[in-house]
Amino acid sequence: MSIAVKIDLDDARRAFVALVSIQALLLMMHLTVAVVEAGLGQPPKGHFFVDMDQEGNLPTWFAGAQLFTIGMLAMLIARLRDFEAPPSRTFFVVAALLFFFLSMDESAGFHEKITLATRHVEWVPHFPGHRGVWAFLYLPFGLILVIAARRDVLALWQRYRSDCVLLSAGILTFLVGAAAFDIFAIYVLPGREPSFLYQLQVACEESLEMLGANLAIWAGLRLLVRISSKRGTAVPSS
Repeated sequence: MSIAVKIDLDDARRAFVALVSIQALLLMMHLTVAVVEAGLGQPPKGHFFVDMDQEGNLPTWFAGAQLFTIGMLAMLIARLRDFEAPPSRTFFVVAALLFFFLSMDESAGFHEKITLATRHVEWVPHFPGHRGVWAFLYLPFGLILVIAARRDVLALWQRYRSDCVLLSAGILTFLVGAAAFDIFAIYVLPGREPSFLYQLQVACEESLEMLGANLAIWAGLRLLVRISSKRGTAVPSS
């Protein structure tokens, strides 16, 4: 049994534009709440549902859905790889599982819970205010995975360079928001007071993460189109 791939590169581009439009809408709602809060001294009713600094709301759902979509695209591509030559099926399966975990993390806040669970453990590496403990776990683990999969990464780059450039831009943008921008904010904004400046920092951080994920989805769709076109017009299904 097979699932027909009925998308092309133009469809992939239109999907990216649609996702960015949703992201822009979420950002506009978050900033509107921040402006109202700065003017009135308190957030308006219902602010929780669009606050990018909260969990279990629309921005969190969207961000989690983005990461889950990347995982699904990687899994579909893995089904198209019927041999273990790089980039291998195993490489895409591991990538899919990684993004499934990140999707759950986005919704459940595992990285925040790690920081809370180790707040009284002094030997655990952290940033000022015992923040960012997750970075000392996630980033080295990600680097180890990239080194271990270097043959697959290199083969993917050689065969689909334009798509890999797009994917790299997405990953870099995501990391700037998730790690670099967050680390910078730790030193610039050592507190977490609900000020307009803090809300602006949250908006920039979350927007970069969402934009990076959107670029990765676009790259994943382009890869799916290119790889499926080399085998026919269908994605195998169980």
